[in-house]
Amino acid sequence: MDGIGDLPGTIRRLDHVVTLGIDAIWISPIYPSPVADFGYDVTDYCNVAGVFGNLADFDRWVARCI
Repeated sequence: MDGIGDLPGTIRRLDHVVTLGIDAIWISPIYPSPVADFGYDVTDYCNVAGVFGNLADFDRWVARCI
């Protein structure tokens, strides 16, 4: 994780998204995947792939979005 394209990085930029007037967000798959199908070939719907963060990061992301 480097703050670019991962959950902590997007959390830091949510205020900017709001200033743009955006009121809905669609994120690419963040679940663990072998990435044979651009991440849509999910192997675990109950976890977050390490390159994007972890479940605690996802919980913080959801809390900030609502």
